Formats: sequence, C-alpha cells, structure tokens
Amino acid sequence: MSNTSESNIAGLRVENLRCEFLIDPIGVDVAAPRLSWELTSDRTGAHQVAYRIAAGDWDTGRIQSCDTAHIAYGGPPLRSGQRVTWRVEVEDDEASLTRSPDAGWEMG
Repeated sequence: MSNTSESNIAGLRVENLRCEFLIDPIGVDVAAPRLSWELTSDRTGAHQVAYRIAAGDWDTGRIQSCDTAHIAYGGPPLRSGQRVTWRVEVEDDEASLTRSPDAGWEMG
C-alpha cells in the first residue's frame, strides 16, 4: 500500500485506535493484544476493503478484509513494560489509502 493520506476527505478516516478496547492503555497483560479502529466518511457507502497494521516490529502486510475489530497482535513476544507504537492503513472501495495517526500501548 502506498500513496497514503492521513486525512482522506473523500474516502475513509481512521479514528479511535484501541488496544484491548482502550485508547493508549498502560498495563496490558495479554500476550496477543487485540487491536481495533473505527472508520468514518463523508461519502455514502464508503467502506474498507483491506488493512495493514504496523505495530513495533510487526507488519501484517496488506490484508484483504473489512474487519476493524479484535485483530490479534501477531508479532514477536512482548516484554513487560514495553511500549508499542502502532498505526493502521486502510484501503477503501475506491482504492484510496488512508493512514491513522499513531497510537500505542504499554505492556504490564
């Protein structure tokens, strides 16, 4: 995925990134935290057709899916106290790409 915009007015906007249902949580105590995000758009019918998550050393690559919730972290094992910065890039039904702002979590 390339040619990414953080502010895709015509397509989707990626907002409210969450880890284990919380925004930027501290003390996450699960080995594979679940990641979620919300999409908004001013365009009727706009929807996600693919995503790519980058979290620390883990990168999913392009995943063709409309899923936006409960995506399990699949990277290297995380250590207690480790801070992980993550973002998601989504592709909409018009092949436009939008990247979220960075979010994060800290392991317990």
